[in-house]
Amino acid sequence: MSVIVFGSINIDEVYTVPHIVRPGETITSTKRVEVAGGKGANSCVSAARSGANTFMYANVGSDGKWVKDIIGESGANTKNILELQDETTGRAIIQVNEEGENSIFLYPGANHKHVLKNVLDSMQTNGVRKGDYMVLANETNSVYEIIQEAKSRLGVTVVWNPAPMPTKHTPELANALGYVDVLVVNETEICDLIKLASTEYPETVISTAESTGDYSALVEMISDTYGTKIVVVTKGSKGVEASINYGTKKSDTESRAIISMAIAPVPQDRVVDTTAAGDTWIGYFVSGLSSSNLVEFFSGGECNQADVKSSVEKAMGRANYASGITVTRHGAIPSIPTKQEVDNFVATNKV
Repeated sequence: MSVIVFGSINIDEVYTVPHIVRPGETITSTKRVEVAGGKGANSCVSAARSGANTFMYANVGSDGKWVKDIIGESGANTKNILELQDETTGRAIIQVNEEGENSIFLYPGANHKHVLKNVLDSMQTNGVRKGDYMVLANETNSVYEIIQEAKSRLGVTVVWNPAPMPTKHTPELANALGYVDVLVVNETEICDLIKLASTEYPETVISTAESTGDYSALVEMISDTYGTKIVVVTKGSKGVEASINYGTKKSDTESRAIISMAIAPVPQDRVVDTTAAGDTWIGYFVSGLSSSNLVEFFSGGECNQADVKSSVEKAMGRANYASGITVTRHGAIPSIPTKQEVDNFVATNKV
């Protein structure tokens, strides 16, 4: 099975700062670098470096061919990355503090110049089909439409990380959720998603989740309402949790499986930049899923629950180790490890 990434490509301007700048404050950066990035590009390179058969659908401007070349060097197929001569490549302005935490704002550029019909026709012509995994985030235009059409027309398994989150409720967001097979969110995003997907949301349930760190009620709400097969909540240094919905009766406690996993063993003093950690995780996770036989599970057919859980758990484990390496390096794409590097980390527990 192939991994198809419909996503963003950015040129990242990364500024090292003593702390994330506050409103009204001016500070001096101690270092500036310009590197290839974008959530789509990062996830694509991650999947390709992990060994998956990976294809990317994206746009760059006249200034972005070098980023396209870097993505191609990872092993990903880049023939559907279009070079728009009258546009500029998307930009991300990233602050990274002394603890490796970041703050980002985006200029979309060519990422918001997709023509829906052209993208879908290209995917169909290139043989994107049932069993393939399509990875999407929210840094491009036409995301909701691509999710719906790719699922209904092409039969792909849809993996969505809805970041950056929209700022207001839209019916299109709620409708798109019904076509998503795998949802990957962090703690803030799952709360925001519940609020944005409905005009009537349980404030007490959300506040309880935020205060306790237990998001199971929100995860169940998404799974039950939208039929999402896998909901992953990443919790930073607290690890990651995945809920598997086997599609049996809601009242049946055996209809779900919960997998909780700690982060990879990376010493805190080795953490220098978390910018691409989430995207690296998604790329390796989806690569792991694509190497497993989960077609029947995602299409609603009969499946061996133990096999499904084992496949998801294995994919999560490698993704944890991959993102563990990423945070010890600076930059986005330059920080993403190869399959061999992850293999070595898994074998030795030394990064």
